[in-house]
Amino acid sequence: MYAFNNILVDTSAPDGGREAFSSALELLENTGGRVTLAGVIAADSPAARDDEQSRLAALATSKPHDGVEVSTRVMVGSPCQELIQLSQRDNHDLLIKSAQPSSGLKERLFGSTDHKLFRRCPCPVWVIKPGQGTRVQRVLAAIDAEHVDDVHKDLNESILNLASGVARAERSELHVVSAWQFWVEGYLRTASRMRDDDVDQMVRAQEHEAERRVRQTVAPWEQSGVELEAHVEHGPDHIVIAWLASRLDPDLVILGTFARGGLPGLLVGNIAESLLDELDCSVLAVKPAGFGSPVSLDSSAVSAE
Repeated sequence: MYAFNNILVDTSAPDGGREAFSSALELLENTGGRVTLAGVIAADSPAARDDEQSRLAALATSKPHDGVEVSTRVMVGSPCQELIQLSQRDNHDLLIKSAQPSSGLKERLFGSTDHKLFRRCPCPVWVIKPGQGTRVQRVLAAIDAEHVDDVHKDLNESILNLASGVARAERSELHVVSAWQFWVEGYLRTASRMRDDDVDQMVRAQEHEAERRVRQTVAPWEQSGVELEAHVEHGPDHIVIAWLASRLDPDLVILGTFARGGLPGLLVGNIAESLLDELDCSVLAVKPAGFGSPVSLDSSAVSAE
């Protein structure tokens, strides 16, 4: 279901968090709820705290928010760590922020803080492309239908619930993508004595199985009246998703992430990061149920991933 009621807004973007705040209010305009405007300062001092609190208070009153409770929070330290700890402490169900592009030889939409939040924050993280907000016309939801364990099934369900909710609320197109691979194809074609025709037949069988699993996965949403187009593509997850995103030009990509060293699945560690470097749209990242953040609540240290 597409319903958030306790949203954390990171206000560190160059626009001071105005677009992220507006987006949070848009998400709650029909249901009401709570928004926390968070500001992180590098060094603690009464003057720095007062300045940041004044800035957040001005932001909180800059837009009407009937039915939405807005509070502010000033924190000291690393933005990523403080935001994640606050999301855990106050049980936020969404963290929303504007993308902060990385600098370097190739400018990328998502910077280092964005990457860390995608990977470490336990609640869903919606990073919006500046100038786009949460109004979307086309959604691309990336699921993993190859793995059939309960963790992946639950994660697929969360992704499809969010994606279908966004599509219904925004009356937008919904596309679902799932990648598949025949892991021994290279060996069979180069190092075995199997005929190419026999290998081709095995690959086609794998493709048909992948299509069956995707149809089975999306069936409950289609039966409930959700209109979607499923794309079952051959190749590594991150390459397939980036390729299809370049073709469809979605406003929002919804995907699942695991921490480095977690279960095999849709996106892990550097694979997720290489995909994010190729995307030029807003991203909503979801964690599996029971995900344990490497950022501890009772310590300033980040545990190894």
